[in-house]
Amino acid sequence: MLRQLLSQTAIDPTNAEAQKLLTNMQGNILKSHGREHTRHIFLQFDSSKIGEAKAWISTLEVTSALLQLQDTKVNRETDTETNLIPGEIFINFLLSAKGYQALGAKDTQLPPNKSFQRGMKSEETKKVLSDPSLDKWQPEFQQDIHALVILAGDKEERLDIKLTRLLSEIGSFGRVILVDKGITLRNEAGKSIEHFGYVDGISQPLFLKGMLEKDAQDHGGHDKWDPSASLDLVLQVDPNDSEGVGSYCVYRKLEQNVEGFKHKEEELAKKLHGGSATPAQIEQAGALAVGRFRDGTPVTLFSSPQGAAEAANNFDYGSDQDALKCPFQSHIRKTNPRGDTHRFFQVPLEEEKRHRITRRGIPYGKPTSTESKGLLFICFQSDVANQFEFIQSRWANDGTFVKSNPGVDTLIGQGDSPHTHTWFKTWGDSSPSPATEKLDFSKFVTLRGGEYLFAPSINFLKEIKNKLQSSTAPRPSM
Repeated sequence: MLRQLLSQTAIDPTNAEAQKLLTNMQGNILKSHGREHTRHIFLQFDSSKIGEAKAWISTLEVTSALLQLQDTKVNRETDTETNLIPGEIFINFLLSAKGYQALGAKDTQLPPNKSFQRGMKSEETKKVLSDPSLDKWQPEFQQDIHALVILAGDKEERLDIKLTRLLSEIGSFGRVILVDKGITLRNEAGKSIEHFGYVDGISQPLFLKGMLEKDAQDHGGHDKWDPSASLDLVLQVDPNDSEGVGSYCVYRKLEQNVEGFKHKEEELAKKLHGGSATPAQIEQAGALAVGRFRDGTPVTLFSSPQGAAEAANNFDYGSDQDALKCPFQSHIRKTNPRGDTHRFFQVPLEEEKRHRITRRGIPYGKPTSTESKGLLFICFQSDVANQFEFIQSRWANDGTFVKSNPGVDTLIGQGDSPHTHTWFKTWGDSSPSPATEKLDFSKFVTLRGGEYLFAPSINFLKEIKNKLQSSTAPRPSM
C-alpha cells in the first residue's frame, strides 16, 4: 500500500492512508515550512556518548508533514511569554552517512543512494559537480558533519529561545560545528526573493491536491506546464522503517556576488544597446541571464516585467525553440528545460521531469551588509545522482546543453568552460540572421560548503535506540 501511494500524484491529505504517511514523515519536504527565520545547526556526535545522543534524538519534537499542513500562521503568532506553543517552532532532523555510522548503523541500514553514502566532500562528488577544492570551503564545512537540525520560526526572538535550549542539550553528547542563520527577504509586493532581487520559488513540483488547484488558479492553468509530481520524486521507503518514508537532502551554502552581478547586468545591457542603457534595458539584460524578470515574469513570454499577477508558471519553450527570447544559458532554462530535451533529443517529457527537485532554501546575510551573503540552498529528492547531481553536472555545468553551445548556467554553472555566452541583441528577433554579442556572464555564485543528508521517518527517530545498535568500537570513516 505504501509503495502504491508513493506512485500517486495530487494527494488528498484528508485521505486515511495519506494521513498515516504524513504523520510519520517530516515536514518541509512536500511543502515549505513557510517561516521567516531559520537556524541550521550542524553537529558532531561524541563517540563516547552515542547512547545519550540517541536518547536525545528520540525525544526531539520533529515537525510532521501532517502537523505542518494543519498549522496556521495565526496559531504560530499566538503571544506567550517564554513557553513555546506546539507548532510555533518548526523542526527538521537530518543525518549524514557518517552520522548514521557514528550512531552504529550497519551498512544495510544506511540509506542506499551511493551519492549520499560517499558524501559531498568526497573527491568523486567534487569531480562530478566541479566543486572547488575543500580548502576553499568555509572551515566549519571542512569538518565531518553528522547531523543537521533545522529550526524555523516567524519570530526571531522566539526562535533563539529554542536555539539556546537545543545548544545546551547538544553540548551533553556532541559538538556544534556551525549555526547558519537564514532570513526571508521580500520585495515591495511581499514576494520572497533572493539577494540578486529575483522572486524565488515560483516553479516547484507539487504533490498535494489543494496546492495544485491553487497553482492552476494563480498561474493560468496547467495546459502548457503541469507541475504535478508523484510522491516518489522526493520520497523513498526508509531503510529502517518499512512503514515510513524519508528523503535525501542536499545542503549547499552559496555565496552571491551581488555587486558583481549588477555590474555584469549593466555591462551586458550596454553591449546589447550600443554603449549606453536605460534602467529598463538593464533589467531586461538581467532577465535574459536569469530567465525571469525580478517580479517573476518569464522572459520567454514578455520583453518587460508584467507585475506580480503575471508571474506565470504555465509556460514552456515550444514557441521559443531558437532561444530568441529566453537564452539557453539562462538559469531557469538550464535547470528546468520544460521539454527542451524532448524537442531536441526526443527524451520523453516525463523522463526529463524526473530530474526535478523540491527547493526549500532561504537567504542568509543582510542585503545592506558588506559581509558574506547568499543562499542556504536546500533541496529534497529521492535520488541525489539522478536529480541534484544530474541538474548541476549535466545541465548547469555543461556548456553544450541544450543546443548551440550556449555555455554554462549564468548563475550556478561551475567548472572551466571554454564557451562564451552569446546574446541576441534584440529580444525576439526572428530575422534570418539576428545580430548577436558575446559576453561571459557567470561565476557570481560560489560554493562555501555543504553536505548530503537524509530526513528519516519520525518513527525511526523515536525508536532509534532500538533500530541502531552501537558497536563496541568506533566505525571507520567512509
